[in-house]
Amino acid sequence: MLWGLVVLGIAAGIVGLVIVTRPEPTATAQERQTELDNATTTIGAAGCDAEVADVEEFLGQDGVHTEDLPPLTESPSQPPGSGPHFAVTQSAGFYDTPPEIGRVLHSMEHAAAVVWYAPDIDDQALEDLRYYLDGLEKVIIAPYDYEGEGGQLPQGTEMVLMAWHKMRFCDD
Repeated sequence: MLWGLVVLGIAAGIVGLVIVTRPEPTATAQERQTELDNATTTIGAAGCDAEVADVEEFLGQDGVHTEDLPPLTESPSQPPGSGPHFAVTQSAGFYDTPPEIGRVLHSMEHAAAVVWYAPDIDDQALEDLRYYLDGLEKVIIAPYDYEGEGGQLPQGTEMVLMAWHKMRFCDD
């Protein structure tokens, strides 16, 4: 009984300490809304689609691990935002050459975000991407430049922002 009271007292002390020492929120609801509005304005200025598009599930095969990927043209979206993929992930970071698409898909399945950029993107835009995004946990920045049909971004698109089953095209 005594040990139970001691443990309960210690637990209450820890909870009290956490409540007293926890930092105050750094932004008010109004400040967070202003940040969101600014981000939305920036996204619009970059020529990004107004809405985030949903990517269809890949014929019920989104969780399938395989070594033999289907052609990119069979994906319900270009670039693919779902579908069969490799059993290993792609490390977050900035890539100058296209990583294995099967690894990128597996990373997206596990909450990674991907910024695909056109291989002919402007040098300054590429440096901006590197400056703002390189080093972020779970963010992959890479050129979308694969062999064959479906291996290039649509004409006039410089970037595609992707997450599992979600995408947004940007033309600047």
